[in-house]
Amino acid sequence: MVEFTQAIEIDPLLALAYYKRGNSYKELGDYLKAIDDFTQAIEIDPKLALAYYKRGGSYVMLGDYLKAIEDFTQAIEIDPKLALAYYKRGGSYVMLGDYSRAIQDARKACELGSCGLLQALEKDGQTRG
Repeated sequence: MVEFTQAIEIDPLLALAYYKRGNSYKELGDYLKAIDDFTQAIEIDPKLALAYYKRGGSYVMLGDYLKAIEDFTQAIEIDPKLALAYYKRGGSYVMLGDYSRAIQDARKACELGSCGLLQALEKDGQTRG
């Protein structure tokens, strides 16, 4: 993490350094600092889909599923092939009880190669009409 902080001190407009430091904070469980760094990365580079995705994941860990859904949606708009964004957005919909949208996202995630959520929903009988 020190290396990323040093990189930011040298070049405060280096979005990737904020993104990577945000990842480090997230791994340490410091979700608020992670969100701050992902937000800074997004402000510098609004097309950095993974920063939205990771910030969304931090919001999930804080139980803020609506903000998470917003970020996962933005990540998908930037990179429609980002399977894990569909997966995580679907999981957030599950937490909000919106199984219809969760199933849609789970199917799309599976189409893109990440089938875990769809399998879990099928196992729980949530995909039956």
